[in-house]
Amino acid sequence: MRPIASDPTNTEIIEHLSRYAPGTPVRMAINPEFPYAHTLGGIVLGVGHDGSPVIYIGEAGQAGFLPALTAQELGWHPRTVVPARTRRGVGATDQ
Repeated sequence: MRPIASDPTNTEIIEHLSRYAPGTPVRMAINPEFPYAHTLGGIVLGVGHDGSPVIYIGEAGQAGFLPALTAQELGWHPRTVVPARTRRGVGATDQ
């Protein structure tokens, strides 16, 4: 994952998205503690708390759980490694 600024500009978002195939769907990943994927809603120009222009991307609903690998890639969940299984001998005898 390439990090994006905490308050990215329109140009920075376009730059990040342009790395992917044009037909790839875009979703928002929400809530690291209980991650869901959400569809995008409207995009509007509004005003921030300081009175400056801000582009807002609305949320239009859930698209299911966020896949575990995606949550790991975002750094929200630790990467896990499947433990090695040891074989247990059946009927082993001491000699």
